[in-house]
Amino acid sequence: MQVESQKLEWFSQMKLRHEFYIRYAGTVGFSVRKGWWDKSARNVTRSIVYVCSREGYRPTNITNEAKKTGSETRTGCPARLAIKIIPDGKYCVIEFVADHNHQLTAPLDIQMLRSQRLLAKFQTGGRQGASQIPASYKNYLRSKRMKNLQSGDAGALMEYLQKMKGDNPSFFYAIQVDEAEQLTNVFWADPKSIMDYHYFGDIICFDTAYQINDYGRPLVLFTGVNHHKQIIIFGSAFLYDVSLESFKWLLETFKNTTGGEQPKTILTYQFSAISDAIAAAWLGTTHRLCAWHIY
Repeated sequence: MQVESQKLEWFSQMKLRHEFYIRYAGTVGFSVRKGWWDKSARNVTRSIVYVCSREGYRPTNITNEAKKTGSETRTGCPARLAIKIIPDGKYCVIEFVADHNHQLTAPLDIQMLRSQRLLAKFQTGGRQGASQIPASYKNYLRSKRMKNLQSGDAGALMEYLQKMKGDNPSFFYAIQVDEAEQLTNVFWADPKSIMDYHYFGDIICFDTAYQINDYGRPLVLFTGVNHHKQIIIFGSAFLYDVSLESFKWLLETFKNTTGGEQPKTILTYQFSAISDAIAAAWLGTTHRLCAWHIY
């Protein structure tokens, strides 16, 4: 029992130091991975080294070249934290190198780093709420939500958005939360949607059909038509609040993704909050009602 208790204490010490270094990496802007470690015959970790994810270089043999699907990310970065167990049974830091030889991640994208995502997922049991949303992605809403999220929706949605951002840094998303840090509205657009808008975004349709069809999810779409007369999507959003403030936030956020460009004409169904938001956020854009809604 004493041996097991001691192992548990050692494990707890290692876990705390590991989490501390990941948190430190999150404030600086790099991802952490285990470099190498040494274990005793009793499976006790005697020393371990945590390194920057860009430490070392990948082998250049034929097998690795064939497997490589993306650009090289290793730069031989020297940053590290080395820990070793000392005679009194405690772990002590024996080496710390803070310098990096590469550009660090911008504050806006730190939460997209792999070690930060794993830490957040572990601490929340695999689900992420508004507390894990990067502050730069938030915009606060004072009104109450009109629709409630189902259990697990916020975590699944954040995991998806962060995965998309991690796979492609040009993927854009923004979050609006209320004063209780509860997620209210979400907007996202992938690089193809943004590029399509620059070519075909002179006239767009703001589709909020869920409000009259009573769909289970408050999905709204910014859509248009390309040169083949095919419907294309410029951006998507979940709106759990349909106030004037929410629509203004959504229009301003959409405009930010397009570099300040706004459409010449927007088609919507008849709703005063949407009309007021367009007049306030998209000055100069002509607002028209869809004929289908008029009929």
